[in-house]
Parts: sequence; C-alpha cells; structure tokens
Amino acid sequence: VSLLRVFFTPLLLTIIGILQTSPATADGSRSSWKENSDLTTTSFVDKEGIKRDCSWLSDQIQQARGLDGDAVTDVFSEYCSPPEGHRLPLAAVICPSTCNLPDPTECRDTNALVGNPLIGKKKKKCKWIAKSEVRLAKYCSTEPGIRSRADAACPKTCGKCNDGDVGDSMPTSVASSTSSIDNPLDVLVIGAGWSGLAAGNRLIQSGAGTKVEILEARDYVGGRSRTMENYFVDGLPTEMGSAWIYDGAVTGDIYRSAGLKSTPTDLDFDNTVLYNSWGRIPDDEADQLKTRYKAGWVKWARKNKDVDISLRSLIDTYFAQEGLTQQPGGPVNTDRQVINALVHIVVNTEAGSPFVERGSDVCCYVWDYSIDYTAIPGGGYKNAVEAFATPFMDKIRLNTVVQTVDYSMEGVVKVSAKDLTTNTVHDHFARAVVVTLPLGVLQNRDVTFLPALPPGKLKAIDLIGNGIVNKAIVYWDQTKQDVSSWWPYGQMDFQLITDQDADSEEWTWFVNDQAHEGNEANYILTAWSGGTATRYLEKEDDEKTKARIVENLRKMFGPDVPEPAKILVTRWGSDPFARGAHTFNRVGVSTGTQRRILREPLDRKIFWAGQATAGETTSAAFRSGNRAASEVETALFP
Repeated sequence: VSLLRVFFTPLLLTIIGILQTSPATADGSRSSWKENSDLTTTSFVDKEGIKRDCSWLSDQIQQARGLDGDAVTDVFSEYCSPPEGHRLPLAAVICPSTCNLPDPTECRDTNALVGNPLIGKKKKKCKWIAKSEVRLAKYCSTEPGIRSRADAACPKTCGKCNDGDVGDSMPTSVASSTSSIDNPLDVLVIGAGWSGLAAGNRLIQSGAGTKVEILEARDYVGGRSRTMENYFVDGLPTEMGSAWIYDGAVTGDIYRSAGLKSTPTDLDFDNTVLYNSWGRIPDDEADQLKTRYKAGWVKWARKNKDVDISLRSLIDTYFAQEGLTQQPGGPVNTDRQVINALVHIVVNTEAGSPFVERGSDVCCYVWDYSIDYTAIPGGGYKNAVEAFATPFMDKIRLNTVVQTVDYSMEGVVKVSAKDLTTNTVHDHFARAVVVTLPLGVLQNRDVTFLPALPPGKLKAIDLIGNGIVNKAIVYWDQTKQDVSSWWPYGQMDFQLITDQDADSEEWTWFVNDQAHEGNEANYILTAWSGGTATRYLEKEDDEKTKARIVENLRKMFGPDVPEPAKILVTRWGSDPFARGAHTFNRVGVSTGTQRRILREPLDRKIFWAGQATAGETTSAAFRSGNRAASEVETALFP
C-alpha cells in the first residue's frame, strides 16, 4: 500500500496540474472530458446524508494534513480525482476551489447538490434526459449558479450550471397543464402508488387512451412502498413501508423481474422468542405459555368470534371468564399479558387496528409462514417501483397535490392541483379520472369533490377501518459499538411480555434484520407498533422513541445494550399524503360491502382504485388499478 501511495502522489499532482492549465471548451466541459454515462463516479453523500457541503470536504482535507501526506492523497483520490476519460467527481464539480481545481464553468461553490438525482439503473444516461423537455426540466438545475447532479454528469445536455444555456425560467416540473377543457386528456390518474401506476400502465399500454397523465403529491413514486437508500449502511436499502414480497403476487413478480435480491423471513409462532422484564423466558416455560394461549384463548376466540363484537370486548370477556385479572401496578398476570402481546402481533402490527374498533372475526392468532424480505443489499422495493414506472415516467407529475375534483361538467372532469415546486395551482382536464387516494386522505376530506360525493360513497369511506402501523428501525455501528455480548443472533423475531396492559403495544415486537441472509454485518432491529398506541407514539420525537426502545431492549437483554447509532421512525398516520397504513374490518361493518360501494364508478367519469377498494397488500392495490383501468376502457372506448 505504501509503495502504491508513493507512486500515486506524484501522479495525482500531475493530473491536477494538467487540469489547472487545461482550457475549458465553449460548452463548459474540458476537451479531455466526456459526458458521463452515469452518476456513480464518486458520490458526495455519505451514509449519514451529511457530506454535502464544501466546508465538510475542507475539514476532511485539513484533518488529513494534520496526519500525513498519504492521508491527504487519500482524501483527494476519493473526492477530487477524475476517473480516466470522465468529468470530475461530484464533490470536485461542486467545490472546485476546495479541491484546488479551477472552476471549469465558473460556477460558485455551493452548499449542496440540488435537484433530483437520476434514478433507477436505466435512468443514468445523458441521452435519456435529452429525450424530452419534461426530463430536462426535472433533472437539470433551474437556479442560476447552482449545479444539479445531472448538470455535473451531463454538461452538454443540461448546459453550464444554468448560466443561460438552460433557461432560468425552466421549472423542475411542467408548470402548466398540457390539457384544456377543449382538449382534455383521455384519463387523469390521481396517485402514483402501486394502484395508480398499474392503472396508468394498463391504459398507456392498451392504446385505449393515448393521452394519460398521473398526478402524485410526493416527490417520488410508490406511495407507502418507500425505500431509503444508504441510510444506515452504504449499499443497504431501508424499507419504511413495504418490505416483503410474496410468491405468486404480481408485485413480487415485478420485483424479481427487475433482478432485485430478497431473502426469506421465516416467521413461526413456535420459534418466536419471548422475553419479560427479567430477560428471556426459559424455553420450557415459554412453550407452556404458548400452549395455554392456543388451548385457551385461541380455541375460545375462534368459537365465539362475531362481527358485531369488538375484539376488545371479546378479550375482556375471556379475561373475566378465566379470572385473568390485572390491577394497575399489581402483580403480573403472565397469561393475561401473553395474550395481550401475541394478539398485538397478529392484529395491531398486521393491520394497525385498535382492539376497540376491530371486529372479533380474526382469522389467525398463530402464524407459520415464510415471505421474502427486500431490505438487503441489492434489494429495495423502490427499485421495483421505479423499474415498473420507467417507460412512462414522463407522464407522471410529482410534487402535485390534488385539491379539487369537479365532475359537474358534461363529458369532462376538471382537477385542480397545486404544484409544490412553483406554489401555483393549475387546472387539469380529462374525460375520466381514476382516484387512488389513500383511505385516510379520503376520510379527512383533503380533496373536495364537486358536487359532493353521494352519501352512500361517503358512508363507505368512513366505515372502512383505517389502521396505523409504524416501524422504528434502529442501527448499531459494530465498528464503533460492540454489540456481540447481547445481540439476539439467530432470533428472527422476539416479543417483550410487559408487566401491564397499558404498555403492551409500545414497541414490544421486534424483527431482527441482521438474521437475514446478506445482512449478517448489519446490526439492525425493527420495532413495531400499531393500533391505539400509535395515536400518542407518533407524537413523540425520535429521541423519545429511541429511549422507549432502548428501555425495552435493556429489560430483555440487560443494561449493556447501548443506544443505537441511528434511528429511522415512520409516522404514517401523521403523513398528510397517507394518513394511515392499512385498512381493517371494523366491528359491525361488512368491509367487503363497503369496498364494493366505494369502487363503483361515478357518472362514468370517476373511477376508484387503491387499497381501500381491494385489500391490504401491494398486489391487491395493483390489481385494483388494473380493474379500474378496465372499467375506464369499457366506459370510454366501448
């Protein structure tokens, strides 16, 4: 290594000397540079997401100078040196003076790489951007003197850091609608989650509607299938929402066809490890608790379930019948708390349904199944979503929040939506609209329908249960924190049996991400909450959430459990574009009937898709989008 450094140091200085004297060409690129085929040369964003400014790079160089010349060479090699035949790495392009390089396009140093990155394996070619004004507007910088990631890699396509080659007035998304009342779209789809993407894809592929657009409030596609890349570890996707794929499911097929990796999660009731406030419950005792749970509660619940009885009422009746009392602060009734904990796993974390609202017709109180986990290197749900959406990304308007759907006019629907990038409202016109809004958004009346939706439709929206399920994903950096003394190696999932009823839903069930093949070096646990507890847990900040989780882990594994290095908490109930995570069967409600009422087309102009119309999985949402698209085809193109 030392010999390589001795050789490399003068070579690097020679390269820098050449770059300092090499004249810039008219388009801002150097004669020895070419447009990069991708943006993977050297990223200027680390796994913590904080290495984005020039001062950070300057500090790294200063620290290296305090060590030795080899350390300085290492920093320059990683962030400032261009691979042969390519433009400079992004750090050097953004911070040329920090890298001791002349600025090739006379752009100033800036604090961040702004604009959207090029996404997806197939979306990194410069020519791909140039194929449409929509892509140019989306990926090239719009602020004078600032480069986007696409500017850095594709200067000939995007222009000189937006000093006039790409007009200053060009927005990051199309500013005005391409439709009008006299020239409407065939179909406008509201929402770019799985259901909206499925509907848009089918309509575009079928050729029935050549003029189709999709409006999405978020700055990404996929809805609650949201993946954070490199959040904890470089190359590791972290799933905030969807995290598993199923054999035979359409979204699973899409995932696998994209060449993405997954690995089995084997969840077996008999293998779920039980802990209490004193540590791990001995296996023989845990087996006895599970046996009594199945022979007592499960058998009785299956016999007495009724759609007109809430799960809370059913549980309380059983507790009273069996004498399983628990006084607040009194001695622990273990059998009672085991029921609270295990029912929490199958009901709260599966659908997010509060016991008091959930009907007692629960299908399964024990579990034994294997599903494929996507949060491993080479995986990531968002990559499947983006691969599916790639052929029609230019028809998707991100950062566009629908406010009003006016279907009062003959033969056309007017949709008013706010463009978050310009803070302006635009009208979009279409012969038909497919609504894929999440149930919580519909229940909150975030979108106004004109005229108001029929009473039966509104009643169906309000009667379907809207549950909240959240994750708190915690990570320990094994290079800095030795967790080997307490880590639950080989335990795929484990449950804390709490002392009292009140805290049995507070981050007590854990899935061990590290137990998955491919994640052996990633010390990550995912704690789950759902149901009633989420109403107050969502209001707590990350530090409070972390404190709760560490307290629970120390009860289970002892005082040596350190605070995690980093945490990621979802709050789907508070998310204004979700307002929930799953639907569920409310007590006294025929959910199937209400779903049918909700998905009935309105005036042959408004069509409905999404989880609320179909079921809880991504594949159910996808199928609902196909079904709605088919209904549109029948109505518009008989």
